[in-house]
Order: sequence, then structure tokens, then C-alpha cells
Amino acid sequence: MHMRVLYSNLSSLIAPNSSQVPVPELVDRATDYIKGLDSRVKQLHQTKEAILTGEDVSITSDQNHLLDANVASSSSSRSVPIVEVGAFESTLEVNLICGSENMFKLTEVIRVLEEEGAVVITSACHKEGDRVFYTIYSQAKIPRIGIDTSRVHERLKMLFS
Repeated sequence: MHMRVLYSNLSSLIAPNSSQVPVPELVDRATDYIKGLDSRVKQLHQTKEAILTGEDVSITSDQNHLLDANVASSSSSRSVPIVEVGAFESTLEVNLICGSENMFKLTEVIRVLEEEGAVVITSACHKEGDRVFYTIYSQAKIPRIGIDTSRVHERLKMLFS
């Protein structure tokens, strides 16, 4: 009985929109999801190290997590904010990196997300050296409709230009 409850909980996390998913398929999906998260964490650590050392960064799409990156290539343009928007199912991740002299109102970013149909779940801010890193996680208000990540990315880029 206890295992049935655990499988039910796993099913609600991995496949919330589908009815009965067979246990082997559920375990396979969970395993793939965890492997994807692990590779995503490794990719983000590499990107962070490259950004902190001032290297040019090119970010590739990994299971549609990251749709685009606006990375400054010269030292004179490093103060331009970097905007990354990634999506996985109904979850949206926004990463903003800016210089400490280019501060902005976080409420403006949240307003853009909410206007595009997202509900902010959590946000974090980290300052390292002269750079400030913001990470904002949100979900679609209506998961069936989702969020147009390319539109969010464009609006955020316009906000910082």
C-alpha cells in the first residue's frame, strides 16, 4: 500500500496531465527527468564559470531548456544585461545577469512575466564581484496554454535596452 502511494505521488509530479501511467514508464520518465536536471546543473555551472572569468559564452539548447542568450562579447559591452529564458513543460526559468551599475526594478520583470501568463513561484538574487545574478522561476497560469518563451525573451530584452 505504501508503494502505491509513493508511485501515485511520483506520477503526479512527473505526468500530471495523464491518467494511469504504467509503473515502468513512470520510472523511466523520472529517470530521464533526473538525468536531464543533472546535465542542466552541470551546464549552468560551466556557464557561470565562463561568465565570471569574462569569456565569451555560447549556450546550446538542452531539451528546450534554454531558448536564447544575449551574451556580451567585448569588455566594453559587459555592462549590458544578459537575459536567458528557458522552459520545461509549464515551468519558465528566467536568468538575468547585469553589472552592479545597471540595476533595474525586479517588479518590472515580474510584471512582464505576469502579463505573459506566468505566476512567479520563486526568485533569487546573488551578487558576485561587480555582477548581479537573478533567477526567477514561474509557472503558466493555465498549463494547457503555456507561456510563449520567445515573446517573454523579446520583451525582457526590450526592457533592458
